[in-house]
Amino acid sequence: MYGYCYIGVVPIRKDSNSYCEQVSQLLFGDIVSIEKEENGWLLIKTIEDNYEGFVDKRNLIVFSQEDNQELFAKNEELVKNYSVFLTCSLLSNIEMIKNNKKTLIPIPFCSKIIGKTYSINDTTFTIDDNHLTKKLSFNLINLEKIAKTYLNCPYQWGGKSVFGIDCSGFTQNVFRFFDIYLNRDASQQALQGKTIENINDIQTGDLCFFDNKNKHITHVGIYLKNNMIIHSSGRVRIDTIDTKGIFDKENNEYSHSLCLIKRML
Repeated sequence: MYGYCYIGVVPIRKDSNSYCEQVSQLLFGDIVSIEKEENGWLLIKTIEDNYEGFVDKRNLIVFSQEDNQELFAKNEELVKNYSVFLTCSLLSNIEMIKNNKKTLIPIPFCSKIIGKTYSINDTTFTIDDNHLTKKLSFNLINLEKIAKTYLNCPYQWGGKSVFGIDCSGFTQNVFRFFDIYLNRDASQQALQGKTIENINDIQTGDLCFFDNKNKHITHVGIYLKNNMIIHSSGRVRIDTIDTKGIFDKENNEYSHSLCLIKRML
C-alpha cells in the first residue's frame, strides 16, 4: 500500500507518537510506501529518498497501485519523478473536493503536483496554474532564483519547508526543481555525485560538505559564485567560503570546517 500526503507539511517522527523527535517532513504531494500501522500511526518509507519514520495516519490518503491512479498511468512501478509540476509560490492554496465538500489546503513552495486537476481515490484536487512550474534546466539564474526563495527561512531540525528547514532538506528541495534527487541527510548526500578535489575547480551548484571535530559530516550548502555559499544555519543565509570553510561575518569567525565538495550533475 501507498500513502499520498494531502496536508501542506507533515512531520515524520522517530516513533509512533506526537511527542517524539521529528526526523524529517513530508510536503504536499509526497508519496510513501506503508510498512505497517501502529496505534493510528503508519511506519512509512519515502519514495524519493527511502527515509523511514512514523506519520499520523490521518494525514495520508491510503491507496494501492491496483487502484490505477493517474500517477501510475505511465509506469508499472512507482517512480521518483511522478509529478508534472512543482509549486513555485511561497504558499499556495489547492482546492480539495471529497464527498461533495470543498476545502482549501495551504501548501508550501516545492510541493509536488500531478496536474492542474487530478484525483486520488475519491478525492479531487484543483490548483491555479499560476502557482506551478515544470522541472527547470540547471543554470545559475534558475539555481539562484530557487535557492534564494528560501533566504531567511528559519532552521528547523528535520524541516523541509519554508516554515523551517534544515541544511540537507534545503539542498534536497532546491535540487528537486532540477529533477535531481538527493538523499535526505548531509552524510548521505556526501556519498552521491563526483568529488571535486580542488576548491579552485568549484562551480555554481556544487555541494560543499562540512564536518565536526570527530570528522563526521554534519552540514551541507550550495556554492553560488564568487566564493559565496547559501546554506541553512540558524536561518537560510549567504556567507563566504574558502579552503578552510564558511566564514560568518556577523560573528567574525569560521562557523563550519570544509571537508568535501561534490558535483551532482
